[in-house]
Amino acid sequence: MKRFRMTAAMMLLVLGAAAGTASAAGAGTTPTARTAGAGAPPALPVPDDTFSCPLNWLSGDAFTDEVNADNIHIRNNPDGSWLYSIPKGHEFESSWSADGFQFGCISPVTGGQKWVLGWDVSNNNHVGWVGLNYLSP
Repeated sequence: MKRFRMTAAMMLLVLGAAAGTASAAGAGTTPTARTAGAGAPPALPVPDDTFSCPLNWLSGDAFTDEVNADNIHIRNNPDGSWLYSIPKGHEFESSWSADGFQFGCISPVTGGQKWVLGWDVSNNNHVGWVGLNYLSP
């Protein structure tokens, strides 16, 4: 799949560099939302811990997928409370940067599925988590 094309060597290099940076700084690294592109949120760090992506959840390349079902909601956490509706056919973008690279943010299985952190491209203020099962490339 397109979003998982990054080679294992590159991923190890990036995660190793991120771990080294975090150790040297004495604090964890919080990836921030991409700062360029039509659907990107404002060029600010992710507003709070609810919408930051743990380094070990960064996966492959940044991506934009289409919602493939009705009655889907953006949530505050993986399998969390509903924040916003996102209609079928809308694009949902996941693009997080760490150490100069762009990644998607995908959680481990929670509540029976993996979750994607991102935003509704038609309203980039609608940030949160959508079930990976409800997104199609």
